[in-house]
Amino acid sequence: MSIKKIKPKIRRADLNSPAGKVVSLIRFLKDFKTINECAMFLKVHPKSVHRYLKLLPGIGFELEAKQNYRVQYRINNLKEYFEEW
Repeated sequence: MSIKKIKPKIRRADLNSPAGKVVSLIRFLKDFKTINECAMFLKVHPKSVHRYLKLLPGIGFELEAKQNYRVQYRINNLKEYFEEW
């Protein structure tokens, strides 16, 4: 009699969840982007992008805003959190 070990299934990250969209937004904001560009990239409403942007300083990211014709945002301190950038 042999006992089979059950291996747990490894879940892949769900990038369509709100947490996954925040991670995608963090990676997307390495250059200056507008709210509408972010909304089109994430496939969400621009108001959701505003909510995500309000969340980022609370989890330690520094947002920089540039005012031209439209306001553009980027994250300054990505290299502190991700070695790739």
